[in-house]
Amino acid sequence: MAKNLYVGTDNGVFLLGLQNGEWTVQSQSFKEWQVHALGVHPAAPDRLIVTTRGDGVWLTEDRGGHWRKPSYGRPGPQKVRSLAFDPGDDRRIFAGCEPIEVCVSDDLGASWQRLDAVRRLPCIAELDYPVWTVEPHVRDIAIDPRNAGVVYAALQVGGIIKTTDGGGTWTHLTEGFDDDVHTIVLDSSDPDVVVIATGGGESHKAAVPGRALYRSADGGASWAPLAMQWQQDYSMPLVSNPHDPRVYYSAVAHGAPPTWSRPGGSEALLVRSRDHGATWEALDSGLGSPAHEFPKGIAFDPEDPATVYVALDSGILTSRDGGDTWQKQDLRLPRVYDLKCV
Repeated sequence: MAKNLYVGTDNGVFLLGLQNGEWTVQSQSFKEWQVHALGVHPAAPDRLIVTTRGDGVWLTEDRGGHWRKPSYGRPGPQKVRSLAFDPGDDRRIFAGCEPIEVCVSDDLGASWQRLDAVRRLPCIAELDYPVWTVEPHVRDIAIDPRNAGVVYAALQVGGIIKTTDGGGTWTHLTEGFDDDVHTIVLDSSDPDVVVIATGGGESHKAAVPGRALYRSADGGASWAPLAMQWQQDYSMPLVSNPHDPRVYYSAVAHGAPPTWSRPGGSEALLVRSRDHGATWEALDSGLGSPAHEFPKGIAFDPEDPATVYVALDSGILTSRDGGDTWQKQDLRLPRVYDLKCV
């Protein structure tokens, strides 16, 4: 059973410890910083990388006991919104930034190289995200486990950019899916299968065939809508079970977050696929009906394939049977962005 959860929030990163069956806050780091992405080192679970929206990338080697900024005193990304480890080189990390750029480090964040070809794409200058507090940014990054030269980056209200040569050149993908891409997951058993979670804005205008979730079987060349049995058109968390690549989890809601203050709330559903994202089922998650909250992060116990955790702003949902049943523990947290389990 996992002993720690890391939660990235609007007010830093929280380390939760499991004591007598209850999650308790062990520490809070980076207060007053937004922490949008967390990365647990694939070979060293005590090592965690966090991204801050303004102070770059930070590293701990002892589960949050001590932190250091590896690039201190040297150039590096500042507003970092997404993070990915190279599956073939656990010292190599990619960072997605605000405003849009992609940076890469070969030494766990001590030095950084900006992939300038991203900024040269004509589409970047044309993006106009109509939220004055946020600039267009890289929302997520996914790397092909067979070939680290193949990288996908999700652009907030800008589609997806893809490189097949490690960032030297990029292709802008925009057709067949909603352009507000939040999360990208590559199927570990066949990385040409790409599943994405989107904000669904273009579905309101009938500009795309789907709603919140989409799937490509050919590396992003073509797309098919998913989860069309529901009217919910917004999604953000999307993960595949590392113990079983056939199994995916996500959450879908009606409308974007500013509309969730309505009496019906988000009307969210926690959903699961057992066939590599092709078909989906709603889970009896305990969110309520209608659900007022929206699941923000989903993580798996690294030792138990049947144990799944979901982070809400008001607490933690736990399932010990793969999502069939859930229990909630109330635990008030700032606005949640990411969840990782070690």
